[in-house]
Amino acid sequence: MRNRTEPIQVYLNKKEREKLADLCRKSGTSYSVLFRKWIMETEIRERPSADFMGLATSIDRLGTNINQIAKKANTNNSISYSDMKEVASTMRLIRAEMNAWKEKWL
Repeated sequence: MRNRTEPIQVYLNKKEREKLADLCRKSGTSYSVLFRKWIMETEIRERPSADFMGLATSIDRLGTNINQIAKKANTNNSISYSDMKEVASTMRLIRAEMNAWKEKWL
């Protein structure tokens, strides 16, 4: 059974409609979802950009690599040069991505 049964009609001018469409595009939601969030005083956030999500994925990968190396180091009581080289290489790539992201978005 449908939970929302009360329709509402809203009239906007062109500028208001464009602003609403822009908010929907930025947040990745529909008009209905946006209105419900506004009415319920829920925070409306912009959807993260693809660049940001790529950076977050890279940082997550680095964390996974470091955890695997730490586990290996704790098990063997040593860390191989190749493991440390891999972490350093990944960190350099992430730093470059972060710098590019900062230049583009800040």
